[in-house]
Amino acid sequence: MSLNVLKSITCYALLCCVFCMQGCADSNVEAVKNGVLFHYNDAKIGPVFEANFTNTSWTSSNKNGRNCVTFTGKISKATHEKMAKLLDLKDRNVDSYLKQFFPEVYKKTEAEIAKKFQDERDRLNNQYNELEELIEEVSIQESNLEREKSDFEHKFSERKDVTQYRESEIKRTKEKFEKRKTDFQRYKNTRDEAYMKKYLDEAEAEYKDALAQMKVTHSKNAKLQQEYAQWQAQGNESKIAAVKKKNEELKNKKSALDGLFNKFEDRQIDEINKAKESLAYEIIGKYWAEGDPVEIEFVIHPEGNLEVKEMKCESWNKFKLAISEVLAGIYK
Repeated sequence: MSLNVLKSITCYALLCCVFCMQGCADSNVEAVKNGVLFHYNDAKIGPVFEANFTNTSWTSSNKNGRNCVTFTGKISKATHEKMAKLLDLKDRNVDSYLKQFFPEVYKKTEAEIAKKFQDERDRLNNQYNELEELIEEVSIQESNLEREKSDFEHKFSERKDVTQYRESEIKRTKEKFEKRKTDFQRYKNTRDEAYMKKYLDEAEAEYKDALAQMKVTHSKNAKLQQEYAQWQAQGNESKIAAVKKKNEELKNKKSALDGLFNKFEDRQIDEINKAKESLAYEIIGKYWAEGDPVEIEFVIHPEGNLEVKEMKCESWNKFKLAISEVLAGIYK
């Protein structure tokens, strides 16, 4: 056999092998495209995937003795819009949405807005602290003046009780003394005269002592009145009214400042929520982002069953979507 004949036979054999391998590869691709997945056995894989992605390609390979088919493509505009509608922010908590998928962006947004409001917060805090100090100072003044006045009122009440007691003692001892005088006159020049004189002298002494005690009481009353007059002369009565009024004004200012604080907090929260919502809508554009490249690997098991072994896509990874979630989106 000539060398040329051998070459021709070799080339023919190689060509047959190539066609054979191509045929096997094509049959694997066709098996996947015309096959169905578990849970989705009413729709063929090929048409569904071709409808959801652009620039599609199917390639067959053998990995570790397993027949595999790799699908590549890009997420279509229609698929992105379909999935974006499903991610309805009205039905989910934007805050937790950002915390879950974009924690760094979430923290940055909060920090930027907090910084924006920091000057106003500091100003309000300073005003609030100044008012607190003034209210405390004025309240102490009011308390001290009220206590001083209350002390005088208490002393006047005590002096009134003592005076009334002294008056009753004078009345009692005087009546006793008058009775003893009458008794003495009745027994005068009798054998009981000395005895009655003794009783008379005791009653007179008791009466004089009551008068003396009343004199002391009057003196103490006069001294207390003088002290109170001096306290009033210092303008303390008017000071109480002025301090009360000032305290009330400060408390009203504090109440108004509380209202400003609440409005400030509401504005900050509102701006944070708006920023987060705006950011979340922007992030929707990255959910199943249009044009994102995808790579999906199917495994053909010996019994003919098909399995999705691996899925690669930046947005799927970013949103931590499981294979089952991706498939649910593709087949919607």
